[in-house]
Amino acid sequence: MFTVQDSMIQSVINLSMGELKEGSMLTKSWANIPLPINACFNLFGIQNGKKFLSGSKPYLIEYGPFCYFLGRKRRILKFLNETLIFNERLTFEFNPKKSVSMETKMNVINFPIFISVMFAKSILEKFHVDFIGALVYNAITMALRITGESLIDKSTPKEMLEGKPIRILEYLDIFLKPLRALGIPIPRYFGAGGLQLTNHSFGFVSTLSSGEVGPFEAYTKTVGMEHLVGDIKKFQGIPAFPSWEGPCNRMTGGDGMFWRRPVESERLTLYLNIACRLLPLVREYEYYFNSAKVVRYIIDRQMFNMSLTQNHCFCQKNKLRQCDGWQSISPCLAWLPVGFSFPHFYQSPNLASLVNGFNSSKDLDEGFIDLEPLIGSPVNARIGIQGLLEIKRVNWVPSLNSLPYVLLPIFSLQISAGATDILAILLGIGSNLVRYGSFIWLFGGLGVSAYLYRCSVQQRKMFNQIRNQT
Repeated sequence: MFTVQDSMIQSVINLSMGELKEGSMLTKSWANIPLPINACFNLFGIQNGKKFLSGSKPYLIEYGPFCYFLGRKRRILKFLNETLIFNERLTFEFNPKKSVSMETKMNVINFPIFISVMFAKSILEKFHVDFIGALVYNAITMALRITGESLIDKSTPKEMLEGKPIRILEYLDIFLKPLRALGIPIPRYFGAGGLQLTNHSFGFVSTLSSGEVGPFEAYTKTVGMEHLVGDIKKFQGIPAFPSWEGPCNRMTGGDGMFWRRPVESERLTLYLNIACRLLPLVREYEYYFNSAKVVRYIIDRQMFNMSLTQNHCFCQKNKLRQCDGWQSISPCLAWLPVGFSFPHFYQSPNLASLVNGFNSSKDLDEGFIDLEPLIGSPVNARIGIQGLLEIKRVNWVPSLNSLPYVLLPIFSLQISAGATDILAILLGIGSNLVRYGSFIWLFGGLGVSAYLYRCSVQQRKMFNQIRNQT
């Protein structure tokens, strides 16, 4: 009896591990997320714009949340022997019930202009072509005058998230042609990593959902301790993050749908392509969720700590302290001067000191994933990142030659998902069936046996009474 029951439980666990086969239900669920995922943006305005341009520390004001239902659609291109090739696209559907007004006017830095100027500065420094700096910066100054674009702008959240035409981009794309002629890899329309700006307009949501990203190559089944089903093997034909040296360049990791069962490791990793690295997860504690025992893993609080040797290979600055507290993804995005940190510079006090108006909170800013350890099912998750623009003084542009050095937060994005009421109940039942199935089977079997025995005894007594009467 126990052998049959344990075999049934093992079959449930094996099914959750699965194999990605053409046309299977598991493959369809993997390709199109079956459960709702929430993506909420907060945007940062600047209260002291003129003083900031003159060298003062920026005073930031936070607006939000602005929430969307996040979808991920994967288009499978072909199946190979042990892997499959696919492209991926994100979709965003606005959720007004969880959002504040999208029409509030905010004072913000003109992000497309700042990123264009800082990008030009980054390219000139990276490829040692400062001798044409005056030409490029004069072109930028001229474009600002022609278009009437201002460095501090009034925008609505809807414009910042879903797109606003930026006239200066038309001119900058022309002015940067000489740099492309020198062989410098400047992307057209400032698109990078498969993301493109269309019609010279910019918005965070519209850019993230602008088109398919890929191709990715993922494993279709688990092989021992080497890799899990769903783990990424290659991105655009490359089996490692090319921007980093080992071990930071390791790519093999999953998207959170499959985990090695039972979940026992002290450390796990999560593949997030836009982060240009694996996200490290550290086991924190166990607790019960709807009678199901779950384990909480948090995003490693030390992932941006450059005093730790294992993080040094993520730094491409001249000094390690320049990388402390954040992750530059500039090498992964054609040298756009951008990066990310935890929201509100949580665990990065050195960077929080460069801005005013911020307070971090462990309860709100720490990312985590809760896993049922036997089934390996994600129960709750919250992952937050803060998008940063690296701002430096630009001596050739008069309006920007007094800027302070700052990693300026532009937005924060929190992605969250959790088991709904009915799913939570089913999870509790399934978890306890797997965890205590043998005991349930034992006591259930004993109960049924006792009931049948009692019925047999009663029937025998009745038969004896009838026989005695006759």
